[in-house]
Parts: sequence; structure tokens; C-alpha cells
Amino acid sequence: MNNTNNTDLHRTFLSVVFITEGIVIAPTIFGNLLLIYCIKRYRALHARSYILIGSLAVSDLLFGLLFLPYDMLTVAFPIMRENQLTCLLRAVLLYGLVGASNTNIFIISLERHIALTYPLWHLKLSWRWLAGSIAVAWGMPLLMAVLPILGWNSWNVNLKCVNEWKDAISSSFLMLWSYSNVSLLVISCILFFKVVFTTFSFLNNKSFQKGQFGVQRQLSVTRRTSIEKTKVLILIVGFFVLCWGPYCLLIIVKPFIQDQSEQSKQLDIAEKYCGLLAVCNCTLNWVIYGLKNKNIRHTFKLTLCGRRSRHENGLDHISTISTKQEQFSQLSCVK
Repeated sequence: MNNTNNTDLHRTFLSVVFITEGIVIAPTIFGNLLLIYCIKRYRALHARSYILIGSLAVSDLLFGLLFLPYDMLTVAFPIMRENQLTCLLRAVLLYGLVGASNTNIFIISLERHIALTYPLWHLKLSWRWLAGSIAVAWGMPLLMAVLPILGWNSWNVNLKCVNEWKDAISSSFLMLWSYSNVSLLVISCILFFKVVFTTFSFLNNKSFQKGQFGVQRQLSVTRRTSIEKTKVLILIVGFFVLCWGPYCLLIIVKPFIQDQSEQSKQLDIAEKYCGLLAVCNCTLNWVIYGLKNKNIRHTFKLTLCGRRSRHENGLDHISTISTKQEQFSQLSCVK
């Protein structure tokens, strides 16, 4: 009777997975393509911070283009879950692209932290540093993700991937991947807390508000720009932690509960649905940037409306002003 119930629950879960992924795949592909196009098309979005946002959008786009359709195929055609290569390929796509997203978020948080904490050094950062950071953000997680196919797996002909995808993945690999990504999440959160603290400390600095520069208007605009950027960063990291944090923590906790108790079975169910929640994260980032970042929001409107407006002619001007404001803010922090 228990086996029958478990089978029914697994079929129900696979149906939920198929429906959920079918819903999020279109907005994931459309939104991230739109974001990447705007970053490439408009010169106002050619700054370092936007290039890093574009790298994150590429990982989300590939998640929607590669992993989601592939996962839906494996749900629709169970024979794919019985083959070692097709089973392990799913793990490569999942862990590689999620790892790339996580590492890109870490690089974005590091860049923002450097911008506010070490402003003079940030002004000297070269495009070579940017390219190297993006290469590391992609190279390290992808190299780790191919390890199961290269032999670091626990493939069992009797278990296969029919009931649990992780049956074919070595528990030691899962622990390494989880610990690595949780560590990056924790470091990213620490850096963002420091960014928030530095930003609002600067904005509330009374000596600066009285200011030797005497430009209260510029201070007001700088205040709004800094708060806007900080809110966007908090939302991106916050949603990533909310979506992927529970799944990673469950993978770490479960090996310590090896019995067949009711608690262990409940953790199995929780892990499945936490993984499903994590999948939805790829469709959130572009929405957050589109809603909260003024320049990206303007480029979205220009691209989707298909006509020129006063915003298009003013985007480069906005970019120049924003850059000067950021430099002004950074140099003032040094003062």
C-alpha cells in the first residue's frame, strides 16, 4: 500500500513539475532575451555593472532554453530517466547553470562592494578584470558540473533515475556542490549587507549633507540613485536565497538522517518541492531589473513600444549623469 501511495505521489509531483516548467519557460526566455538585447543595443547600459547583469541574464536564459525543455522531455518520456547519459546530462545542465547564476550574483555583489568600499580602486578596474571575473563565474561551476559525467556518480542499474534524480548523483558530489553554493550565498549576503550599510551611512552623513560642494540637488539625485541600486541588489540576492537556499540546505541536512522514519520521508517531499521553487528563480531577475532600474525600464519600453521617444535620446545623457553621480558619491566617501 505504501509503495502504491509513493508511486501516486511521485506521478503527481512529475505532473506539477511539467505544468510549472511549462508556465515559466516562456517568460524566462522572453524576459532574459529582452534584457540581453537592451544591454547590447543601448550604449547607456554598457557600464560594468550592466555587463555583469547581462552575464547573469545569459545564465537564466540558458536555464530556460536548455534545462527547462530538457527536464520537461524527461518527465514526458520516462525512458530518458533510465539511460545513464541522459540522466547525468540533466545534472550537468542543472548544477552548471545554477552554479553560474550563483557565481555571477557573487561577482555582482563583489563589484558593488568594491565600488562603495574602495571607490578609487573601483574607478581603476579594467575591462580585463571584468572579462576575467565573468570567465571565472562561468568556468568554475561548469567544470564542477561535468564531474558526474566524467565518473563522479553513483549510477545504479537497478535504481537508475526513475524515482529520484539524485540516485545517480554521488552524495559526496551533492555535498560539495551544496556547500560551495551555500558558501557563495552567505558571502554574497555579507557583501550586500555591507553595501547597504555603507550606502545608507553615506546618505545620512551630516557633514556631507552640509557639504563643501554646496550641490544639494546633486546630493538628492545621488541619494535616490544609490537607494535604487541598493534595493535592486537586495531583491536579486533575496529572491535567489529564498528560492535556492531551502533546497541547498535540505541537501546538506538529509545525509544525516539516514533512517526510514516519517521525518525522512517528509524531507524527501520537501526537497522535491523546494527544488521546484528553485526552478522558478530564473524568471524573476529580469522582472526585478525591469521594474526597479530606471535605465533598464526605459530601454524595455523603447524596445517593446517600437518607436522613438524622448527617453531614447536622453538615455546616453542619463548614463553620463549616472556615472558622474556614482563617481561623485564614491569620491565623497573617500573624503
